[in-house]
Amino acid sequence: MIARYVPDPIPEPPEWTYCSCVEFAKWLTGYQGTSFGAARDIEPNIDPSEVQPGDWALLNEGPVGHVAPAMVIGSQSFTTDEANWFISAEALKKLEEYNIEPSAPVEPCLRKSREVRFDYDSLRGFFRPSIYMLELKKTE
Repeated sequence: MIARYVPDPIPEPPEWTYCSCVEFAKWLTGYQGTSFGAARDIEPNIDPSEVQPGDWALLNEGPVGHVAPAMVIGSQSFTTDEANWFISAEALKKLEEYNIEPSAPVEPCLRKSREVRFDYDSLRGFFRPSIYMLELKKTE
């Protein structure tokens, strides 16, 4: 078993991380300075039945995918603490009315929380950074 120091309370991520889901997730879960690549490139490494607070939900949202740390785990869903460029539901609806794909997000650099069901179509899996780090050490 490898123990890792996690400060309590976890320091607030700086606002500049709100523009990148991966940077925000790294700060929120204690992996600042670690490279994981773009959200779409991060591979699931745990079974959904093993999800713990702090694991990252990997989502097929946006042009490069999205990660959202799962902070509260329920039996049917989980609650995230996430940040990124988000398009508002109202703006998205208006664009859809005209059959226009949004070329840029409407609301820049926001932090939000939402409930995501485990059966959400865009949920492609979960990632635990500590497992990734152990695997990386094995290859060194």
